[in-house]
Amino acid sequence: MSLTQDSNERKEIPIFSGFISYFPDAIAAVASHSFKSNEKHNPGEPLHWARDKSTDQLDALARHLTELGMLEANPEIMGKIELLKAIVWRGMAELQLTIEVANTPMILQQGNDPLYTGPQARKVRVCDGMGCDS
Repeated sequence: MSLTQDSNERKEIPIFSGFISYFPDAIAAVASHSFKSNEKHNPGEPLHWARDKSTDQLDALARHLTELGMLEANPEIMGKIELLKAIVWRGMAELQLTIEVANTPMILQQGNDPLYTGPQARKVRVCDGMGCDS
């Protein structure tokens, strides 16, 4: 999904009132996590998502969830917050990548575009009113 040019349809995507206003502290925490991770993995570089450095979003998400489960036996609130920030970041990364793939023509997903090559490249089925490709 990306933002449409149709003003009526855009009103059905309330980014501020339907997301940011619900979770301002959580969004700030994840943004802080993003900044600190950039400092760790890209020292001295401007804030950016180095997509090629860590492409295992779901595996990393599962590792963080496992760590969170182990933490539940010995709760420490700051450790839990740090893990939850990492979990949310990985979940958002996976959602973003999946949406990008869904919005990209099949020819680009098959490796003809640098953004969709390497381990993160995915083959998805494209369906329309006439059926699906294989």
